[in-house]
Amino acid sequence: MWRLSPWTAIAARVLPRGIGSVACYSKTVKGHSNPLYSPDNLLDIATGFHKRNVQAVYLDLPARFTIPVDDTEFPAHLRGATVDMAQFRHRLKTQNISSSVVDQLNAMNFVWKPRQHRWNLNIMALKTFVSEYGHAVVPQNFVVPEDSPKWPKESWGLRLGLFVKSARATEDKLTSTRIQQLEKLGFVWDVNSTWQLRVDAMAHFKTLHGHLRIPSTFEVPERKSWPQEMWNLKLGHIVKNARGRQNTIPSHRVEQLTQLGFEWKLK
Repeated sequence: MWRLSPWTAIAARVLPRGIGSVACYSKTVKGHSNPLYSPDNLLDIATGFHKRNVQAVYLDLPARFTIPVDDTEFPAHLRGATVDMAQFRHRLKTQNISSSVVDQLNAMNFVWKPRQHRWNLNIMALKTFVSEYGHAVVPQNFVVPEDSPKWPKESWGLRLGLFVKSARATEDKLTSTRIQQLEKLGFVWDVNSTWQLRVDAMAHFKTLHGHLRIPSTFEVPERKSWPQEMWNLKLGHIVKNARGRQNTIPSHRVEQLTQLGFEWKLK
């Protein structure tokens, strides 16, 4: 069977499927001088993966894997080899790779820079989340639904909630470019302060209108009757989303909204 180290959900859709239990021998190769790590072998390995899943949008190879000894999609000299992609990428920096090999890899949408690629996929998914829900406060357990036409195919199965949590935790390590990418989408660094702003906006709506039956299309207008920090807040969408997530919102927040007079079920 394939012996793999943990890697992303995207790569999981690239791995060969339907492979039964087979005897694999370890032909692990160390050192950058080993002939395994050649451009031609990389092309053969990528081609083998591509044949296994031609429907994959991108060819994102796992960080480390062992090729089954009886898998005929791969040349005989590669079967049974344990491949470390970090070794491959390091080796390719020090040797010439022909334009023909590059073109063939690009034709399969081979991922040259996995970390940047996965960042880009998560940003794409976050853009879709904002478009769908009207905000960038992604629940920690949120996973991009699969087979949904609302989401780009290449983002299906991404653990977007964990990506957002990680981004908050590593803000001081992010480049200014990445921080700008997130903030252009309305990324929320402090979830608690954002929640309170929303509650305050609901309370202000109630003060102005005497109720909390906020239309789903309501957006806070740029008027003096509203605090400037609330302008353009898609309050109607926020309220609609809260009703649909009553069972997942922390209990103290549910109580906070209930005391405000929030109607969880419209009559």
